[in-house]
Amino acid sequence: MFDYQRYFDTCCKENGLELNLCFDMPEGYENANGMFDDGQRTVYINRKGLEDRPDFEKAFYLFHELRHAAQYLCPDRFPELIRKSLQYVIQYNGICFKRIGDDYAGCELEGGEERFSALYLGQPHETDANNYAYEQTERMFGKSEGLRKLYAFWTPEKPAADTEYEAVYSQIDDKTAYMLVRPTAAYSRQISDYKAAFADCPDWLHGARGLAESRDPAEWLRDLEESKENYTQFLYVRRSDESIAGVIGIRHRPEEPAETWGGHIGYSVRPSERRKGIATQMLRDVLPYCKSIGLDRVLLTAGDENTGSVKAITANGGILETYVMSPKHHVRVGRYWIDLK
Repeated sequence: MFDYQRYFDTCCKENGLELNLCFDMPEGYENANGMFDDGQRTVYINRKGLEDRPDFEKAFYLFHELRHAAQYLCPDRFPELIRKSLQYVIQYNGICFKRIGDDYAGCELEGGEERFSALYLGQPHETDANNYAYEQTERMFGKSEGLRKLYAFWTPEKPAADTEYEAVYSQIDDKTAYMLVRPTAAYSRQISDYKAAFADCPDWLHGARGLAESRDPAEWLRDLEESKENYTQFLYVRRSDESIAGVIGIRHRPEEPAETWGGHIGYSVRPSERRKGIATQMLRDVLPYCKSIGLDRVLLTAGDENTGSVKAITANGGILETYVMSPKHHVRVGRYWIDLK
């Protein structure tokens, strides 16, 4: 029987690591060969799942997770790109995550399964862990065709260059820099700051029903509570400093004339944050919510002179239906539909 504990203790001693070893895989990882939880300082190994595997394979997965432990707990031992890569999760389907504190912010990137399979397998910290596991296992069991094949299985045929990982990480950073949150009293200061940013142009504070007219955030929050049956409000908050970069509101069933020409969705971006693609991303992030409340398609309106808004709408699949006159601003606006099916 393979003595996991003996090899675990020896490796920890050699590398100055104080860790726990557990054979009960955490929920959600039942089918994984192993994993490391830096918060618990625990290496998990799926002993039951690896029961019928050869000893060199059991050793490979043990050393792989021990290397991850060293990466997380002793980052100064590793090159900058390996340290950086620990913040990111890249999956085969392009769904990616960035670790922010104890949470993970997700996004979806484009590029196809072949590309993301290579990126997943070749992540710098994974490559380092695989190399270490191979070297340690070979030292214990010697060279073998089985070990070579195991190593090859976890190695991409065409590894991505470091520069490609830097570009992907930058994309993930951009797409996870902001989050949609429901307005609460905890954001009162930020709400006041956002409203003040439109002091010179209050008519353009769209996507925040009643905020321009409210006396203070508390009154606005009460008004939103009263209208929640047919209206949902979101703030678009920057994670780094919790400032509000934009606001976006969803009318569930536009009925009144003022709502009909305004459509299902209204939004605005803080003047200092415009021309950064925030409106496009904010609209993209809110569309899944629209679908979740039963909308098959959503209507948005924008005048041709508002090129930023038109670009945000069309970038999210908006198709121009026709033009109508805005009863509030007395200008021609385009009616755009986004299909959510």
